[in-house]
Parts: sequence; C-alpha cells; structure tokens
Amino acid sequence: QVAYVLQQGVLAPFCKLLSLDDPQILVVVLDGISNILKMASTNENDLAALTSQIEECGGLDKIEELQNHRNEDIYRLAFDIIDRYYTD
Repeated sequence: QVAYVLQQGVLAPFCKLLSLDDPQILVVVLDGISNILKMASTNENDLAALTSQIEECGGLDKIEELQNHRNEDIYRLAFDIIDRYYTD
C-alpha cells in the first residue's frame, strides 16, 4: 500500500496544498499525511521512505510552519506529525 502511494507520486502535490491559506484544506491534507504516515509506521523502511519524500518535496518545512498557525486544529495536526515522525 505504501509503495503504491510512493509510486503514484501523490505526496509532492499533496504537500504543495500545505501552502494554501484555507483551513479546511489544510486540515484535510494534514490529516491525510498523518494517515499515510500511520499506515507506513508498521514498516520501518516504508516509514523512512515516506518521511524522506515528504522532506524532499518541502512538506516538512511547511508542516513545521503550520505549527504556528492561528487555527488550533491545524497547529495540533502539524505538531503531532512532527512529534511522531520527525523527532529522534
């Protein structure tokens, strides 16, 4: 499943949506990224590939920026992704 997500190249366009200023879209995209990462977390190699691809397409930087968002739901989702998948 994770390999399919990677092969289809959905992460880069998905991460580009994180630049929008529409709270509804941001919540959906962050939730989607979180769910994809959760699905991959059962396999260390899949998770590493996904987190790396998110970072390479600039998604990590955008998620980090969203930790400062005025919308509490967006802040929490962004914080949770960073805390769970990008903290050593």
